[in-house]
Amino acid sequence: MNKLFSMGAACLLVGFGAIGCSNTAEGVGEDTSAAGQKVAAGAENAGQAVKNAGQAVKNAGANAVDATKDAAANVADATKNAAANAGHAVKEAGKDTAENLDVRPKVKLAITADKDLNNTSNLIKVEPKDGVVYLRGHVISDSMKTKATEVATKSLKDMNSTDTIQNELTVQAH
Repeated sequence: MNKLFSMGAACLLVGFGAIGCSNTAEGVGEDTSAAGQKVAAGAENAGQAVKNAGQAVKNAGANAVDATKDAAANVADATKNAAANAGHAVKEAGKDTAENLDVRPKVKLAITADKDLNNTSNLIKVEPKDGVVYLRGHVISDSMKTKATEVATKSLKDMNSTDTIQNELTVQAH
C-alpha cells in the first residue's frame, strides 16, 4: 500500500505538473505576446519620433535657407547703398578738388596781383569749399579787408563762377 500510495502521489504530482506546465506555457505565451505588443508600440513610437526629428531637420534646413537668402539680400542692399554713398563722396571730393584747382589759384593770383593787398604784413588764405570761397588770415586795416572781398568777388565773376565769398579775415594793425 505504501507503494501504491507513493505511486498515486507521484501521478498526482505529474498531473499537476502537466497542468501547471500547460498554464505556465500559456502564461509565457501571453507574456511574450504582450511584450511583443509593447516592443511593436515602442518601435512605432520610435519610428514616429524619427519621422518627427526628420521633419524638424527638414524645417530647420528650410529656415536656414530662408535666413541665408535674407542675409544675402541684406548684404546686397548694404553693398548697393555703400556703393552709392561712395560714388556721391567721390563726386563731391572731385568737385571740391576741381574748385581747389580752379578757384583757389585764380582768386589767390588776383589778391597777390593787387599792389595794396600784396603786403608782407597781410596773410590771406583762400579756401574754397562747397560753393563758398573763404578768405582767412589777417590784414592790416578794415579797408584791406573790404578790398580783399572786392578783388576775390571780381575774380569769381571773371571765371563765371557761382561761388560766394565769405570774408573771415581779421584786422591786425602793425
